[in-house]
This record gives sequence, structure tokens and C-alpha cells, in this order.
Amino acid sequence: MPHLLPPQPTGALSALEANPAADVVFAAHTGLGLAAYPRELWRDMPIDRTLLTRMWLVNAQDVPRSTDEQIAWLYDWWKRIDEWIAAHTNEDEMST
Repeated sequence: MPHLLPPQPTGALSALEANPAADVVFAAHTGLGLAAYPRELWRDMPIDRTLLTRMWLVNAQDVPRSTDEQIAWLYDWWKRIDEWIAAHTNEDEMST
């Protein structure tokens, strides 16, 4: 996944265990280039750039129940998000 770090499932698994009836939202964005952290964002404000966002809602009944299935599910979502970012990112954003 060239656009994302791999998921760290511990927090997500804890949240899913604490509230198995909760829906899950995944979010992605492009347009910030390398300014993904507050300090870098302040130095490289995304002025005159387009910021795209996308959110996906997964209903609670569609979330796998076993830990192994949930980890695989998270990795599948990360791959899907990475592919979305790749399809919506231009090369100029990657170098800023």
C-alpha cells in the first residue's frame, strides 16, 4: 500500500469489542500532499489545491465478529482506501 501505513488493528478491535452494535465509518482524503500533520500543514497550507474526501459507512451487521476476520477485514478496507487515494491523487501532490 504505497499511500497508507498498514493498519494498527488493536484500537479498532477494542472499539469493535466494546460496542459490537456500532456502525463503522472509514474516511480517506487527498490533496494535502505530505502536509498530513499539523506542523507540516501549517508550513504547506493547501491553498489553491483541491481537497477530496470520501467516507464509507459499514453497518454493524456487516462487520465480521471474530478477531481474525476483523483483522483481515481491516486490511481489506485499507487496501480499498489506498486504491481510492491512488485513483484520486495526482503526482504533483505526492511531491509537495
